[in-house]
Order: sequence, then structure tokens, then C-alpha cells
Amino acid sequence: MAEERTVLCGANSYTEKYYLNPEFGALPGDVKKELRILTTGFTEEVGGILVLFFAPDGQLQLEITKDEGDYLYDDIEAELQIRRLQREKTDLFAQLELFYGTLVVKKRRAQEAARELEDLLREEEAETLREEEEEDPVSYEDDEVEEEEEDPIESGEELYEDEMAEKLAAEWEEKEREEASWEQFLEELIRDL
Repeated sequence: MAEERTVLCGANSYTEKYYLNPEFGALPGDVKKELRILTTGFTEEVGGILVLFFAPDGQLQLEITKDEGDYLYDDIEAELQIRRLQREKTDLFAQLELFYGTLVVKKRRAQEAARELEDLLREEEAETLREEEEEDPVSYEDDEVEEEEEDPIESGEELYEDEMAEKLAAEWEEKEREEASWEQFLEELIRDL
């Protein structure tokens, strides 16, 4: 599966709109404001559409595009302005890459781990059912009908799933606490700069 880029923010001079990916809502207010000023100022001066995004490797990239009919757009000026931004905002871009690497990637990995755990539990349950069928060769067609009518709480299956859900929730809360401490660290780091 090829990874795709993750858009951080962007500004469009044609529609006069700004976009910040909600996934980055945890960014400090000052950083959000600076990103808005940076992108909208760029598009007001140069024109076109400016998008800041993270490549699959976590590196922050800038991309400028223009409408085909925009004859006032200057490609050379746009390239010069992008290089100027990359030079002047090196520290900001490095902090954003750190933020992306520590928070967003960790969150995605935790979600993937939770999905893998769910898949493993389903496989284990299916294996257990196969083993039970092999041990007791009696037809389970009648039992399956009874199981559908049986209260799942009495069968204990739902209790097992609830216990697993509670464990996953506890693990997820622990990861969120770790991420919150990283957020505080990054906020302090950004404020110090």
C-alpha cells in the first residue's frame, strides 16, 4: 500500500480561502496563526494556490499551482518566494515536521495496532469454533439457531468483548496522555523559539 501525502494547510487566491487540516487542531494557536499569515500572504502576493503537506517520509513540502487561464501568475516569482519561505521559516518547518512525526504518526500506528488486534481476536475466535466443531462432530445448524435466540450477555461472549474493549480504551488513553505531554513539550519548544 503506497502512502499518500498529508495536507497540513493551504490557501487559494482564486477563492480567497484558507484551509487547515483538522488533524492538526492540536497545534498551538500562534503556529496556526503564523501558518495562516504565511500561506494567505503568499497567495495574495504571488497568486495561485499554495499547499503545505507532509510527504510519506514526514518531510514538509510546499506546492504551488495555478489555474491555466491565470496570465498574471509569475512562475519565477512564485519559485523565488517559495525558496525565501523555506529559508526564512526553517525553524518553523522543522518544528512542524517534529510535531507530525511524534503525534500524527504515533496516532496512526496506534489505530493500525488496534485494527490488527481486532483481526487477531476474530481469527482466534474462528479457530476456536473450528476446533469445537472438530471435537464434537454433531451438526451445529440447530445450535446456531439457538445461539441466535440466546441472549449474548448470558453466553459470556459480549462480556469478553467488553473486557477487551476496556483494555484497548485504557491503552489508548495512556497513548493520548503520552501525546499530550509531547504536545506540551512542543508548545514550550515553539514558544521558546
